[in-house]
Amino acid sequence: MSRIGIHSFVWSASSAQADLERTLANTKEAGFDLIEFSYLDPADVDIGRLAKSIADLGLGVAISIGLPADGDISSPDKAVAARGVEILNRTVALTRDLGGQKVGGILST
Repeated sequence: MSRIGIHSFVWSASSAQADLERTLANTKEAGFDLIEFSYLDPADVDIGRLAKSIADLGLGVAISIGLPADGDISSPDKAVAARGVEILNRTVALTRDLGGQKVGGILST
């Protein structure tokens, strides 16, 4: 069965903890099954608390990201490609820590 989701920016572009929590509540109240966040910096957000809220609401979660030019994984410059891999590894870890399984976005040029 397909799950219907919505991007968090529909509700708020803020990454303040209270705004993220409100975004989750809005998503559930509107009848969506999944929330998509742009990459959240774990240094700025209580990921454990957010993951608990996601689970408590029964929502799925996905993370989207756009790699910067100096993190292009298709670059012939090994340092640039390695930076992109590092960013993607952090993104996969964040997705896992939030209880998600989907990463999307603009991942190469």
